[in-house]
Amino acid sequence: RYPSAQEALAALVRDGGGVLRLAASSDHVDAAVALWDRRTSDELKFVWKEVRTDVPYLEEVRRGADRPARRARFSKSRSSSDGVLKVLASLAPRHTECLQMLARLQREGGDGSKGVPYASWKEKCREAMYVTGDGALRAILTELLDHGAAEYRRDENTRAEIICVPHSDAVLGQILDFRRG
Repeated sequence: RYPSAQEALAALVRDGGGVLRLAASSDHVDAAVALWDRRTSDELKFVWKEVRTDVPYLEEVRRGADRPARRARFSKSRSSSDGVLKVLASLAPRHTECLQMLARLQREGGDGSKGVPYASWKEKCREAMYVTGDGALRAILTELLDHGAAEYRRDENTRAEIICVPHSDAVLGQILDFRRG
């Protein structure tokens, strides 16, 4: 992200005589504009490849536009596991472990639709050594929210942060049983 680091990478690629290759990935529509200036981008000689998310672009944009509303309330618990295993397989292992911890806490809490206090989830994730601090867990939470694997709200009375896996108990079980192949 620092211009000097980007310029150094560009110089390595430019002067590497074709021996050095740099691979980069981003899921943000404006990544090229946000990460690199024009000169650095040209020196990096990126080959752009579109990788489809199986979600129509307009749907993805629409969901992004109403994300605060989506995060502000829990949807009705979904009984379908459509896409859940696909999302789990695409997540980084640490993200999956944190989601499984959230599902476990939600199940143990009895009324799963109410969710889990963020502070409790953070404590359990730290105890299990999934994360070292709040910043790491918040980054994971952002990813889970973006994938629709978790939802966020504030308790109306206590203003505590509440996190929820918006799926039925059966799907929570599938999340807990998930193992990487």
